[in-house]
Amino acid sequence: MNFASFPYLLFLTLIVFLYYNFSDKRKVLLLLGSYLFYAFFGLGFALLMFITSWVTYWCSNKSYNSNTHIKRRNYFLLG
Repeated sequence: MNFASFPYLLFLTLIVFLYYNFSDKRKVLLLLGSYLFYAFFGLGFALLMFITSWVTYWCSNKSYNSNTHIKRRNYFLLG
């Protein structure tokens, strides 16, 4: 999907409309919109983005719940 194309303009308009009308779910909307945008280029790209965001989320939770500074640093570096 080219940034100067009509489908992208429709996609962007839909995401902006939903963003301003569902203020309590903005983060989820932007995440799903990003996955959908990458899926236009191929499911492999969407899968790569999903795995990357899941690993980063997991590492940040483990880092937050760690007791020692060394564990926090290691999870941060892994993420």
